[in-house]
Amino acid sequence: MRLRFPELNKAIDDGPALGAIHALAEESVRACSAISHVCKQERERFTYISMIHSSLYRHERAVPSEELKLAVGKVESVMIPLAASLGVEHRFLAFFYLLHNPKVNGLHAQFRPGPGEAAFANINREGTKYFQSAALQLLEAHKRLSSGSKDVLELLHSATADFERIVTLNRELAQTLDRDEFKALTEYFQTVVVQGRTLRGVNAGDQPWSYIIDLLLGVNLKHVFEIAFDRKYPPEVQTVADAIIHEFNHGDYLRRNYLLPEDYAKLEETEALFANGAPNIIAAVASGDSEILSALRDVAQTYLMTSNTHLGLARKFVPVDPESHTQIGSSGTNIQKFLKDGLIDERARTLAVVERLRDQG
Repeated sequence: MRLRFPELNKAIDDGPALGAIHALAEESVRACSAISHVCKQERERFTYISMIHSSLYRHERAVPSEELKLAVGKVESVMIPLAASLGVEHRFLAFFYLLHNPKVNGLHAQFRPGPGEAAFANINREGTKYFQSAALQLLEAHKRLSSGSKDVLELLHSATADFERIVTLNRELAQTLDRDEFKALTEYFQTVVVQGRTLRGVNAGDQPWSYIIDLLLGVNLKHVFEIAFDRKYPPEVQTVADAIIHEFNHGDYLRRNYLLPEDYAKLEETEALFANGAPNIIAAVASGDSEILSALRDVAQTYLMTSNTHLGLARKFVPVDPESHTQIGSSGTNIQKFLKDGLIDERARTLAVVERLRDQG
C-alpha cells in the first residue's frame, strides 16, 4: 500500500500498461486476503481494502478489463461485511484514508507515489483534526454559556486558533499542490458502483464537523442546500436542524453511514439542542458579555477565512467542465453554487450579525 500499490496505479495511469493491470488485479486479491489476516485494527484494514477497491474500479472504468472486474467483485466480498461491522458505507471514505492510515517506515498508504499526494493528504489530515477540535470546542462553549465567561472564552479562543491553523495549511497547499497530480489523484475519488448501487465521491459529507459548527453559529444551511442543490423542502422542514436531518434521511449528498457512528452521534447531539428550541451560540450572547461577543466575532471571521481559502483552492485546482463551463468537485458539487453562493455568503452573513451585536454592545 505504500510502495507497490502506488507504483502500479501510476503505471496504469500513464498507460497503456497491460502488465501492470494484470499485476494490480492479481495482487489486489492476494493483498486483501493478507490484510484481513495480519492487520488487527478494523479501521486500518478498511482503509486499505477500500483504497484497493477504489483503484480497481477507477482503472476498470478507464480501461475495461474482465480481469479487473472480477477482482472488484472479490474485493467487495471482503469490503462489504467489514464496512457493515464498522457501521459505515461500503465505499472509499476520506476520513479512513486520512485518519486511520498510520505511517510505516515514514510513509502513509497512497494511491500514487511521490510527495504530491503525501503533502495533499497530510494537510487535509491535519485540517480534519482541527475542524473536529473547533467543532467540539464550540459545542462545549454552547453548553457552558451559563457557567461563566472565563471557560467559554478559553474555548472560543481555542476554536479561533484551530481555524487559523486550517487557513495556514490551505495557503501552504495552494502554493505546493501540483495541478496534474491533483487531477490524477481525484480520479480515485469519484463515483463507484457497488453491487449495482451508485455511491458518491469521497467528499460527500463524510465529516460532520462543519455542519456542527454551522449549526452552533447560526449559519443558514437550509438556504445553502436550496441554493446548491435546488432543494424544495416539504413544509415540515422549518429550521436549519430540520434541513440537515432531512438531507441525511432523504438526500443523495449526505448519508448517515458516510460517518463513523460516534461522529454522527455528535451531530445528533448538536441537532437535539436546536430541536428543543435552544438559540445558537451568537443569539444566546446577543445581550450579554461584550468580551464573549468579541471572541465570537473572531471565531466567525476565521471560520469564514477557512471557507475563502478552501474556495481559492477549489477554483485553482478543480478542472472546468468543458460542456457546462462549471467546476464540479469530486462529490458532484458545483463549486460556485455550493461554496461561493451558498456556504461563504451565509457564513459572511453570520459574521455580519455578530459584528453588529458587538458594535451595539
